[in-house]
Amino acid sequence: MTDAVLDKILIIDDEPRIRQLIANFLQSRGYATIQAENGLGIIDRITSNHVRLVIMDILMDHQEGLESLTQIRKHFTDLPVIMLSSDSYYLDMSTYLGASAILSKPINLETLNEKVEQLLSSSGI
Repeated sequence: MTDAVLDKILIIDDEPRIRQLIANFLQSRGYATIQAENGLGIIDRITSNHVRLVIMDILMDHQEGLESLTQIRKHFTDLPVIMLSSDSYYLDMSTYLGASAILSKPINLETLNEKVEQLLSSSGI
């Protein structure tokens, strides 16, 4: 893992249990986490917290993940974004959607950790 001081991960999911599960797991791996229930204000959250990676549900209330991903890509073309979905329709669409990766729910935490490490080590952010 890279310098933990810089490795802040924003977790966005409208299900508090899932957010907390991911946050607890990543914190146990030395990452700092920030949680949000939707993508409203996502650019401000990323900028003000110096986020290095976003983990976000595709389908949420208020502002869906795909809309948030579009906003992220307008401002941060290289920021790694892992999308989560329980809908198999989205699982093979990461390149098309602009996500760095799409993982299925229920989440395999070890797979998530591997993807986080891979994306953080390869990103220039």
